[in-house]
Amino acid sequence: MFNLRLLKLHLGNEFFPYGLCKYHSGECRLSLPDGLEPFVSDELKYFQWDTYPLKYLPYFNPENLVQLIMRESQLELLWNEDQPLELVKLEKIDLSFSEHLMQIPNLSRAINLQVLSLKGCSSLVQLPSFFQNLGKLQILNLQYCYNLKDGLENLPINDLNLRECSSLEELPPLPHGLGKLNIGKCERLKSLPELPSSLYDLCAVECSSLEELPPFPGFLDLDIGKCERLKSLPELPSPLLRLYVEECSSIEELPPLPHRLGELDIGKCERLKSIAELPSSLKVLKANDCTLLETISSGGYATPQKIYHARPFFSFENCIKLDDNTLNKVIADHVHHRISSAVDDALYMYPGDEIPEWFSYQTGSQDSINIHLPPNWFKLELRFAICFVYGYYNQLIDVEYEVNFKGKTSNGDDLLYKHGCAFIELDGSIIDSDHVSIVTQPHRHGGFFWPISDDELLEVFGPNWSSICRNITEASFRVFHEDQNGVIMNIKKFGIHPLNNGLEEPNVDGDSRYQHNHDSHPHNISKRIKLKR
Repeated sequence: MFNLRLLKLHLGNEFFPYGLCKYHSGECRLSLPDGLEPFVSDELKYFQWDTYPLKYLPYFNPENLVQLIMRESQLELLWNEDQPLELVKLEKIDLSFSEHLMQIPNLSRAINLQVLSLKGCSSLVQLPSFFQNLGKLQILNLQYCYNLKDGLENLPINDLNLRECSSLEELPPLPHGLGKLNIGKCERLKSLPELPSSLYDLCAVECSSLEELPPFPGFLDLDIGKCERLKSLPELPSPLLRLYVEECSSIEELPPLPHRLGELDIGKCERLKSIAELPSSLKVLKANDCTLLETISSGGYATPQKIYHARPFFSFENCIKLDDNTLNKVIADHVHHRISSAVDDALYMYPGDEIPEWFSYQTGSQDSINIHLPPNWFKLELRFAICFVYGYYNQLIDVEYEVNFKGKTSNGDDLLYKHGCAFIELDGSIIDSDHVSIVTQPHRHGGFFWPISDDELLEVFGPNWSSICRNITEASFRVFHEDQNGVIMNIKKFGIHPLNNGLEEPNVDGDSRYQHNHDSHPHNISKRIKLKR
């Protein structure tokens, strides 16, 4: 094969998890009675051999090589050559998890090298100085290089991954063009150098010795979760979109939050007592187990964010010290405004034992709620908000809904048809008090119950579903959890609220808003369909 240009012996794909090749290596043995010479030529452009079994590459002229991929190899050196080789065409090298690789050969003539992955090369101690001259190098992955200590100075790169380089005690000055830096689980780092203005993404999660941070430039993403010794944050940059400080158990207060912030995770910040203001741009807030959190001074109403597309999610589970103003004004007003104006689906969870007053249909128990349906309801894009009061313990729990459609035959006999599925999964945290959950924007692909597709209508009502649905004017709704494996969960109250003008509002007179319907018990239903997505 003297003119061979591509040789690829591979396992998995570029994003394989640690140990995938090693896990399968016993099933991937090759017999090469004639050695490697028949497979390599001076024309090779792409050379990949996962779990390569030898200490060195075979002899060939690599001047045409564009990509070299040798994941989980037994390589100790690439080339046993003293002089640098002509590697002008080389753009990518991936030697991930080559645990015996002790040094990198002279790549100074690989002037077009853009990507170099040494992930999991745990025998590497130092990077060679010629790395500073690789002017087109953009991505350098050194994750899991546990023994790496030196050679990071003046690297001309955009993306540097040092995650779990646990021998690093300090970082040199960072290059001015650096955009992404990952130093997660670098447990000996106590401080960081000045951060370049080009940096937009910093991950410093689980840097357990980190005590302070330098001023932040124009970040978009900042993840410093589980930095247990970190006591405060510097001023946050105005472009910041995502901030994760979960389990930073020494932080007592946050600086003012930027007005463009889209996602904030402060879960298990156990000393945090207050938040000055929630920006109007915020779409995701995870504040579970902030057990000392008492006040949020104000919360702006959500505004559209073209650059942030996450599903809205606000969780205050186990924030049992939140004061009445925060619960009943800041959070409640925020929820009401969003579900009244937004068209995306959202989830809100906070301590409390009452369905908000603006929920037009409510029941004080697990009984179902009757709703009058408009004509041609099965063709409409109806929107609802669902609210329930609950307490639960310890395991993942599916909360389900049932919809009973009520109709009559041509003889006037009652007919009941049932539709339903699980629509929300609660994560199983231990709840110390009653909590309220509100789910908005019924979404077919999200597992919620509206709009109902033609296929689902066919399953529920049969082949004549169109004519049957025209005669159905009422439906009853019920939310419940089926107890399994000893899981304890009580759904104590339930409410539903239409979010458009397609449904009639109930006549509220005293307690008449609590409408019960015991006829919808499953034993009284002629046809029961449970749909699991």
